[in-house]
Amino acid sequence: MRWKAKTRGNNSPSKTILLMITAGLMLHLNWRFQPSGVILVFLAIGIPTVERTHKNKTESYLTATLNSILTSGVSGDDLKDIIIVVFLADTEESARAIVKKKLLENFGKYLEMNLIHVISAPSSFYPRLKGIPSTFGDGPDRMYWRSKQSMDYVFMFYYSHGLANYYLHLEDDVRTEPNALSHIRKFIDQRGSDKWEVLSFSKWGFIGMLFHDDNLRLFGRYLEKFYSEMPCDWLLYNYYTSRGGKAIFRDKNVYEKALFHHIGHQSSSLGT
Repeated sequence: MRWKAKTRGNNSPSKTILLMITAGLMLHLNWRFQPSGVILVFLAIGIPTVERTHKNKTESYLTATLNSILTSGVSGDDLKDIIIVVFLADTEESARAIVKKKLLENFGKYLEMNLIHVISAPSSFYPRLKGIPSTFGDGPDRMYWRSKQSMDYVFMFYYSHGLANYYLHLEDDVRTEPNALSHIRKFIDQRGSDKWEVLSFSKWGFIGMLFHDDNLRLFGRYLEKFYSEMPCDWLLYNYYTSRGGKAIFRDKNVYEKALFHHIGHQSSSLGT
């Protein structure tokens, strides 16, 4: 297991480039570097995970989430067509170490196959997260949580860019419907030559949003610029409506049934 990071200078004019380099260098658990521009698989699945603690009780749904994807959502023959990117969002190394240990114990063969990538961002990646002016009446804890969440997603987008034709965003407390990958392929085929920016396969915020790989960097830059202005799902709406009206939210871009369901009872947001 290797840990490698590159830091960035504050307010550097080439900040975005450095962030992308950082993302490329955060390679863990013997992931083998691939040449730039090579499309490896059909779908990259991004899953941020964070310790959920409230009133001294800690909950973790990541193992159940991954099992649901690997044993139900994707058939054995289709495993070669996906990569799962698990982003360790905890700021404490001790918490990240616990997750790494569980992943090695439960999903070792998938790590060896490079089907699961485990990444995290260095502290130098993040802009100011504390003392941010409040928006929408959110208090300091909420402002910190949602601003960091947006930057977590930025890192995931930069890392995942170039791994697959499409990127699917999930969370670490999700149950996947049987044969979900087949349904996703079918829906993309149904859209044919129609232009689309995002397809939705769930009814829970950012969960189940499918992006073209080419859009990951652009949306990542937008999130980075406005990370503290509003929640990330609102930023998603603003970004795509600014690019082409409200087509993203038309019924034809939403799959006929939810393929991913929220199962968690303990939020990743502190105290909720």
